[in-house]
Amino acid sequence: MPAAKAPTGATATPSPFYHEYQPDFDKEFAETQRFLAGKQCIKSPRKLRIMAIGAGASSLAFARENAGVGGTWWENRYAGCACDVPSHNYQFAWAANPNWSKYYAEAPEIKRYFESVARKFDLEPYIKLEHEVVKAQWKTAKWEIEVKNKATGQLLTDAGDVLVNGVQITASMVVDKMTVVMRSPTWITIGFAPAFAGPGGTNFEYSEEQKQKWREDAEAYLQFRKQVEGELSRGQNFFLKGTPEQRMARDFSYREMKKGLAAKPELMDKLTPSFDMGCRRPSPGNGFLETLTQSNVDVAWGTPQCVKDKTIILGDQREIQPDFIVCATGFELSYKPNNERRLFHKGGGGGEL
Repeated sequence: MPAAKAPTGATATPSPFYHEYQPDFDKEFAETQRFLAGKQCIKSPRKLRIMAIGAGASSLAFARENAGVGGTWWENRYAGCACDVPSHNYQFAWAANPNWSKYYAEAPEIKRYFESVARKFDLEPYIKLEHEVVKAQWKTAKWEIEVKNKATGQLLTDAGDVLVNGVQITASMVVDKMTVVMRSPTWITIGFAPAFAGPGGTNFEYSEEQKQKWREDAEAYLQFRKQVEGELSRGQNFFLKGTPEQRMARDFSYREMKKGLAAKPELMDKLTPSFDMGCRRPSPGNGFLETLTQSNVDVAWGTPQCVKDKTIILGDQREIQPDFIVCATGFELSYKPNNERRLFHKGGGGGEL
């Protein structure tokens, strides 16, 4: 169909609201260039520099004051040291190890696992061993840190976008050195995924056939780990305040404590904690309370004052002469990381983190 023709003699009148825009692209690009961050897609993640304090399970990178990786498994090497979490679930999901020797692995094997992860993923070049972070500040949208080389005493500085503090807060022992230590055989409390442990929740060794199957069948190995993890996760609500599971666990523990202390009920108030279930918890198991009620056991309260040549002065000033002194005080729980951390707001003001 032919297009319609304009009437003879007609002229086109521009609209008063129309303005012909002819941009100068070179000029406008130059003016906006200073606002551009570079050529990248919208919502693409920016690169971040991450610094981690520690070289254990939570922060296998950057600075560690010890001479090797592994964190608590590098530090603790006493006879029988082991983990009470099943081996196949005490590992990184992205670095699964089908070759664990036992259901509950011992410290040397766990240490070797973390060392192998550092090697496999080429993390060793990024780890500074025997370096201690002495100061960390949030300043000008960056974390600025001071790191001390423990071998030379030299202070180094560094900066990054993210700082991960993977330092164990109970890393300080009560005593600097023990020259003679006798330790009872290692035992694990029943309760951590006992459905997959040995008889009565005991530890056991995996057979070569089992390990070979998991090496060859990744899906079968994954399903086994999920089953054990599911058993572990069912106890998660014990740790949530106010849940029925936590109340049931606490009531059960208190009933068992009362039963175990029946011969000396006056100990109940002294030994019953005010807090709920968790890593610190009521302790009714494994013959501990029954031992305290024996006729040949005297429970003394308070911190011992001092140990002399053959005697020990108790907190109530009594002086006794024991045949053996057993060090069962464990870690110094009042330890706090000595890093200085300050948040510097715009304008120079600051508040402690």
